[in-house]
Amino acid sequence: MIGVDIINISRFKRLADSRNGPRFLMRVFTPMEIGLFKGNENKIWLLTLAGCFALKEAVIKASQGELSLADLQNIEIYMNKNGAINVNILDLDVRCKNYWVSVSYEEKYAIAIAAKIQWAPCNS
Repeated sequence: MIGVDIINISRFKRLADSRNGPRFLMRVFTPMEIGLFKGNENKIWLLTLAGCFALKEAVIKASQGELSLADLQNIEIYMNKNGAINVNILDLDVRCKNYWVSVSYEEKYAIAIAAKIQWAPCNS
């Protein structure tokens, strides 16, 4: 199964910069995700978080109902030592935790795709 999500960067920025922005960020992202690019220029940090948000939503769509918006904090997006983007499903008892993911940025949008890896060993 494949999931796709697109997010408008300025809409995400308005949400992150709002009065409830810090609470929103803590509800959606893990501390590792928030700190990952915190030292970078603010625009790059926002692009990265917007892309992570789109990836989380794409993973939810690809999960075929195993994950929901309530699980956003348990879907962790990270970069491996080679710079490839990966997903880690934390503390959830789901059948399959294996996804191929990709994200792309443009000035106004971040788009993400997630594909559930059917042939990979999944938890039964």
